[in-house]
Amino acid sequence: MNVEERKLATIVFADLVGSTELGGSQDPERTRALLDRFYDAMAAEIERAGGTVEKFVGDAVMAVFGAPAALEDHAERALHAALAMLRRTRELDERLELRIGVNSGEVVVGRAREGSSFVTGDPVNVAARLEQGAAPGEILVGERTAAAVRGAFELGDAQTIEAKGKPDGVVCRRLVRALSLMRTRGVSGLRRAFVGRNDELERLLAAYRAAVEEGRPRLVTILGDAGVGKTRLVRELWERLSEESPEPLRRTGRCLPYGQGITYWPLAEVLREHLGLFDSDPVEAVLERLGDRRLLGLALGLDVAEGMHPLLVRDRFQDAWADFFADAAAERPLVVLIEDLHWADEQLLDLLERLAADVRGPLLLLATGRPELLDRRPGWARAGETVDLQALSAEESLVLLDELLAGDLPGGLRDLVLERAEGNPFFVEEVLETLIDRRLLQRTNGGWTLAELPADFDVPDSVQAVLSARIDLLEPTEKEALQAAAVIGRVFGRARSTSSSRASPTCASSRSATSCGAGPARRWPTSASTRSSTR
Repeated sequence: MNVEERKLATIVFADLVGSTELGGSQDPERTRALLDRFYDAMAAEIERAGGTVEKFVGDAVMAVFGAPAALEDHAERALHAALAMLRRTRELDERLELRIGVNSGEVVVGRAREGSSFVTGDPVNVAARLEQGAAPGEILVGERTAAAVRGAFELGDAQTIEAKGKPDGVVCRRLVRALSLMRTRGVSGLRRAFVGRNDELERLLAAYRAAVEEGRPRLVTILGDAGVGKTRLVRELWERLSEESPEPLRRTGRCLPYGQGITYWPLAEVLREHLGLFDSDPVEAVLERLGDRRLLGLALGLDVAEGMHPLLVRDRFQDAWADFFADAAAERPLVVLIEDLHWADEQLLDLLERLAADVRGPLLLLATGRPELLDRRPGWARAGETVDLQALSAEESLVLLDELLAGDLPGGLRDLVLERAEGNPFFVEEVLETLIDRRLLQRTNGGWTLAELPADFDVPDSVQAVLSARIDLLEPTEKEALQAAAVIGRVFGRARSTSSSRASPTCASSRSATSCGAGPARRWPTSASTRSSTR
């Protein structure tokens, strides 16, 4: 990386407790070998969760999530990695423990020099202070990280620890356990709303009814950017399907962005749901439930190939899933949802296409994904039908706002949400949650009041992370142009944007590219007659 860049990232500091005493009680070669295993184990867990090892210093490790490449779920990944690091350390040697500090915030990412870090900023210092304040076996989490993972982890009560250079101390929470892989979306305490997707819902219902009438599979993929409302549309479809006669069998699986053994993870979830299996079930009980479909156990990570050639295993595995879905659909119509297909491995995409072609029976194979799925798999759209979700209009956004809050709304709130969220339902909810958390938006006398926004009010971290991850997918020249345009503002002329792009600012900020609002920058050409909008 030649240009310094601001990133929203999560920093993990971990320090080995007990290594000094252990080193004094045994041969130094044994200690060195143990530390090497420790380094390898920590690096493996960090990289498995999508993080980057920043450096090892003695028996301590620093890792970064969300830099150099932005990650929309950097905070969740960091905490899952922290828990895994604790577990692996105990497995290495029961005499050892880690203490870990985790903190999120804006850092500057640049070229690493020998013996130095490639990320700098106060969040790094705070993460180090949290690690120093943690007890052995404890993970302390900064408030900004805690806010980003709400609902995905159980955290202790807020506490303040003393920290060098922080006169007021540092507020943090103890990480107790993981509740789910990803944070649930939506604002707690507000009503759920379904706005502007009736046409798309009718298309999904029509596809289901066609599958039932024709007695053959239909593959439908809902495509849309992060937060545009794919999950909410599916939730509404699920409710409408409950009214169909006969009511279809509904099964769900989700593709995971990282981890081990995740190629067929969504089908494993479908299998567990259908057979009533639990992760804690012994292998013998699982095999008994599978019966003569033992090969399906490959999706669960079971070794049931029995020495067969890999190509033969693949073919029989696909045949087993086709038979499984056909048998399920023979009882009553079947709807299988695979979420986040943009994270799917090629083997899973191959299998889903095979199922859509070969299963005999009324099956709606429904998938959700982001547009980059078609960049990676251009032929996917030809395998079935696609439903494209676009941003809500300004009018629909206002209706969504009214339904979420249910009360008299201050006019300034409508303007704020329209400006910051620009039709993305997830962004609408995150802006509202930020306002409510900061007590800027409060319910009073059956309505809502909006306080004057402070100067530091900005795009919520959750929205910033999604947008930054999208920006990092751009080609380098496109990203450079966006960063240059962001320095100017959202409306600019061609000549000015050209000169700014040549200027190569010393610190190109991902936040600056989104701080003007969550939507695209608009170009204002030199002639009014050629005015256009670019996305």
